[in-house]
Amino acid sequence: MQAKIKAMGLMVIFMVVMGFGLKAQEKYEFATITYSTGHEKITTSYSNNTVETIKVNPKEFDGIWDQRPALLKVAELQKAGWENYTATSIQASLPIYIFYMRKKQ
Repeated sequence: MQAKIKAMGLMVIFMVVMGFGLKAQEKYEFATITYSTGHEKITTSYSNNTVETIKVNPKEFDGIWDQRPALLKVAELQKAGWENYTATSIQASLPIYIFYMRKKQ
């Protein structure tokens, strides 16, 4: 009998702890910043289905390996409360840089 009570008590404690853990999960909005050096544009796609495209003037930067246009967009979103949580690149004949952003809701 005591073993059943102990097991039930542990189960109740476990369920309460798990309930707090689920409530503590944070919700995020997500976005990607894609810098396509070959197309000379930066596309920002948001999880609310909004898409922005900015044309990049290649004469203002030092060639296809210069990531400053994308980093300027990352800095702009960071000022608006977004966090860059990872980045990647696709190294083809013309590189593509992708920055993954998130913002707490």
